[in-house]
Amino acid sequence: MITTVIVKYDFNGTLLWAKELPVSAMIANDSGFMGVIGRKGDNKSNMEIVQFDNNGTTLWRKPIGNDLNFKNIFIKMHWTWNRCFFVSKILNGPDGYYLFGGTSAEAGSMAPALESGPDVIVSVNTNGKVLSQYELQHSIEYNNIISVNDGIVFAARDRIIRKFDFEMNQTWEVSYEYGLFQFLAEINGNIYITGFEIKSGGNTAYIFGINLNGEIFWDTGLQQVDGKFCTYFPVIFKTDNGFIVYQYAYNYGAGEIAVNSFRFYSAH
Repeated sequence: MITTVIVKYDFNGTLLWAKELPVSAMIANDSGFMGVIGRKGDNKSNMEIVQFDNNGTTLWRKPIGNDLNFKNIFIKMHWTWNRCFFVSKILNGPDGYYLFGGTSAEAGSMAPALESGPDVIVSVNTNGKVLSQYELQHSIEYNNIISVNDGIVFAARDRIIRKFDFEMNQTWEVSYEYGLFQFLAEINGNIYITGFEIKSGGNTAYIFGINLNGEIFWDTGLQQVDGKFCTYFPVIFKTDNGFIVYQYAYNYGAGEIAVNSFRFYSAH
């Protein structure tokens, strides 16, 4: 079972509480925060959706695995292995939430997951009742899926950003010449994507912006920081008047200590 440590601080950085909760994904809401526990298997499920208050106390919990039917997906996967669906991210939706996750088949307790199935989105209402489920035709890169005011945007492993409405009808797609996508964020009605490109001798990072019509309006191209190759985990932090990008950089050949850097960009 996955165990996550949830930590709450006040705005002065004082630790208020820390609790171990067995959630694989969570999202803040008006009542506190919601999480998903467990997995949906072939013939049984221990999956629950749980509502916590702002102190981490459970308000209610409801089994959701029995409402899901992955028969058609599981049929496509290795029939002798243990097959399951697991939630890795929760998104806001018009009628509640969208649970995003993947399907996998495991050979048993002595072996890791050996076969990956399609990524799946499950729509649930605010009480955890399953409304619909969708099988995605494109694998998501690094959990890079977000909800915006009129749909869902995700970055796939084929280097294409796609937007769907809340009924999962595709409205646009944008290709980008570099990969791999690392992080998506919605800021002031635009979508910003960070990532890196694998190059000989190291990796270089990029940031670009897409408006909600599916048009690239801003692009840094490939960059380096202080002469060192940017690589891995460029993360966007939203601010009142723009955003800060955290990048982790180091030089392979020189054996230098890793450099952590922050860059501020004004909103466009």
